[in-house]
Amino acid sequence: MPFSARQGFFFQGGVTPPAGDLWWYEYDRANYESISNSLTGGTVTYTFLSDSKFSGNNNRYRAAVAHPNGNIYLPPRSSASGMIEFDPSTGTSTYLTYGALGSLTSTTGNYFHSGVLTESGNILCIPFKYDAFVQVDPVAGTATEFGTIDAALVGVSDVRFTGAVLAPNGNVICIPQNAQVFLDVDPVTETYTAKTYGIPGMTNTQKFFGGARSFKDDCIYCAPLRAGGVARIDTANNVGSYTNYGITMGGTNSYYGACTDKFGNVVILAGESGKSDFIINPDSNTAFTFNFPTTTYGGIQGADGNVYTTDKNSSVYKVDISGGNTSPGSGTIVDTVNQMAGCTATNGNVYIFPDASSNQIIEIRPGADTGISNFANIVLTPYMNPGRI
Repeated sequence: MPFSARQGFFFQGGVTPPAGDLWWYEYDRANYESISNSLTGGTVTYTFLSDSKFSGNNNRYRAAVAHPNGNIYLPPRSSASGMIEFDPSTGTSTYLTYGALGSLTSTTGNYFHSGVLTESGNILCIPFKYDAFVQVDPVAGTATEFGTIDAALVGVSDVRFTGAVLAPNGNVICIPQNAQVFLDVDPVTETYTAKTYGIPGMTNTQKFFGGARSFKDDCIYCAPLRAGGVARIDTANNVGSYTNYGITMGGTNSYYGACTDKFGNVVILAGESGKSDFIINPDSNTAFTFNFPTTTYGGIQGADGNVYTTDKNSSVYKVDISGGNTSPGSGTIVDTVNQMAGCTATNGNVYIFPDASSNQIIEIRPGADTGISNFANIVLTPYMNPGRI
């Protein structure tokens, strides 16, 4: 029987998948690309859901992780209420406060800025200003803290990491904003190794903000927040490279994250510095620029393979990858609330959650064909599910 997240199929060590099936994390380029291209898409519609659990102090949640059980999990950044478990089937959420989550009770804690779905089905919460990792098992209802962060790695600021991506070997690579190293985290042994991968300027602050992994080369691309280039991490060979592709980067809050499209290209949308939007083709190691009509906080690959985002006014936009153009979704909502956390759920819809004090959640329906048997597997891969918008 094909994999279905809604049927509660989880990885267990030593268990062999049914014939013809793959675990969600086993998708490689050949498997992913052909299926992704079959998602032809359709009319884009979206609606607004209301959930009071997102109201309160600003910067409450800045990460969203799709899970094989069909729910979405949001690690707290500066919420005192715990992790949020959002159920797309009902549009409702629950606060989770078990284990280590129960000690995160400050509204100024600035705990986590990203989360990553590991191969075990756990969610690894990535420290923003917190001093450790928290690994959450939503099935068992446990949350364990581990790996005290050495302050010497951070340098002049207590801001640590603003993003992380699952690597091909099952480890998690934490992307530094002010930390002076990347962290290569083994979620099984709950240990980490500090690495620089030869990337220049690691002592600088506000370097990178989020990243994405392409199935073309299985490398991780780190979006420049104020850095002058994109860091590319090849975890298989333990090396990195750094380039601006001939594009002017740097400046204040230039880019707020990266995502991939259905062809494995890396899409980086401009933030608040008026820089060019651009798409990287890993095959040729080149990039081309385009002009997106608004300031964004990153993008999300939808089930149709296109990229979705919102602006500060919560207007929905689609980057039409097939045509290389940009086109807005229908309608505009006048609500100046930042939308800074989101992902594509296993039901095929994109959900973008509020960053500031608001109860507004955007549900985007790309009109994709979600009837293929292994659709949920594709959504859960690190190519589509890096852990934040």
